Amino acid sequence: MAAGLNFVGALVSTHVATMVGKGIVDPSFVSQTVVLSALLGAIFWDLVTWHYGIPSSSSHAIIGGIIGAVIASRGVGVLKWSGISKIVAAIVISPVAGTLIAFLIMIGIFWAFKGFHPSTLNRGFRKLQILSAAVMAFSHGSNDAQKSMGVITMALVS
Repeated sequence: MAAGLNFVGALVSTHVATMVGKGIVDPSFVSQTVVLSALLGAIFWDLVTWHYGIPSSSSHAIIGGIIGAVIASRGVGVLKWSGISKIVAAIVISPVAGTLIAFLIMIGIFWAFKGFHPSTLNRGFRKLQILSAAVMAFSHGSNDAQKSMGVITMALVS
């Protein structure tokens, strides 16, 4: 189920792939060396943070790797700041919005089921975990797979 929904999520939209592939820098300014440097920088950062047990995001690493490699290769002038600002806004807003939404959902669940016996609730919520796993797999495919597709597109175009 998870693999299938990851696959479907990757095919539903190309917005993230387009933003990563074309929204940070014009692909005509990107070479194979820039793409390889961006990937190596992101991999190095992920390995260092993993080694020291520091939580990190591969999304942040790949976006930072692309921006850093482009700056090193062509300078700051070729970056698309409007696209970068959209990405930065999403990176900042999504954890805050996710925390707030999850908190409100938990408050709603506690309020709606306050009189129920725990064993009854456990049976129902056990079944709902299948739904939440399906949504998570679909979301993962529509976001993480899209980032990979964007980098692949950038490499193919360069």
